[in-house]
Amino acid sequence: MTLHPLLPLPIAAHNSRTWSVIRPGRLHINITLLFFLFLNPMAIDAAMEEVVYDKTIGTLTANPNLTRQDLESTRQTIHTLSYTQLRVLRAFSSLPDLAGQELHSLISDLPNIALRFETVLLLDYILALPKATVPLGRQLVKMLADVSFTTSNALSSMSSITGVNAPLLLPLIEKVRCLDGPGAWAARALFEQIDVDIDAIERAIEIIASMSPDQQ
Repeated sequence: MTLHPLLPLPIAAHNSRTWSVIRPGRLHINITLLFFLFLNPMAIDAAMEEVVYDKTIGTLTANPNLTRQDLESTRQTIHTLSYTQLRVLRAFSSLPDLAGQELHSLISDLPNIALRFETVLLLDYILALPKATVPLGRQLVKMLADVSFTTSNALSSMSSITGVNAPLLLPLIEKVRCLDGPGAWAARALFEQIDVDIDAIERAIEIIASMSPDQQ
């Protein structure tokens, strides 16, 4: 059977007696979907890291405390960082007290920093708040390192808290870190409430910490 290239293309489906029609436009879409389905996941990860790298370099370039020499001397090392490490660096990159010495020190420490993605989002949020500094960010990274999955999910919900500055949240984070699994889930539900005063949240966390797992 000879088909005109512009006519619908008959394709067998299910068995030899069943026929369906795929028009050229739909065939193109299906091929595109197959391409993305079979695309190498490593290539996707590399592309994401490249995007974050570009954004990080852009933010560092906009920081008036960093010189061109600071950027050129660290660019190659920055390019070797993982996606999560780049996100951590980007969270620090807009801080007004980030200068050349702090940048070099932070970059040298990043390979030893292991944070869950949820806690990186919280770091990003807190370091964008008023009164955030490089020393505070360093302290925060230590507090967020090696927390459990349940705790990291509870902490990530803290980004819904408004009307606070960065130093106010550190004592609260320390209290959440000390909670067990049920307590962390209860804290997450608390953080997701709208317009809750920070003092009321801290008192509620103390009450949660004093409860038994069944009460939580």
